[in-house]
Amino acid sequence: MKLPYPNTDKIPIVIKLSNGRMNENGVPIVLKEINTKCTLSEKQLFVRDQDGKLIRLESKVYIKGDIAPDINYLEGEVILFGKEYKIYKSSRPRQPNGIVYHTKLELI
Repeated sequence: MKLPYPNTDKIPIVIKLSNGRMNENGVPIVLKEINTKCTLSEKQLFVRDQDGKLIRLESKVYIKGDIAPDINYLEGEVILFGKEYKIYKSSRPRQPNGIVYHTKLELI
């Protein structure tokens, strides 16, 4: 059974995925840069990290399918409306047949 994804991805987004390593200038090494469209939820939310610090999530973006099937852990930066955000958390829920339904990125 394949669940339909709503065709609401209209907002342009640039995703720069990195692996946490930096070059000699202190700039993160970009593994993959993705230019696509997304659905945006700008509801701000406060969460606590594993150390107990309060973090404000700025927004969540939803992108159809798996944006990086070759990368296990998604981290890096996102550019929306000319403003840069950091990826705090990501998830890739699967359909009953095992295919990734969408990619969700939570941004700070």
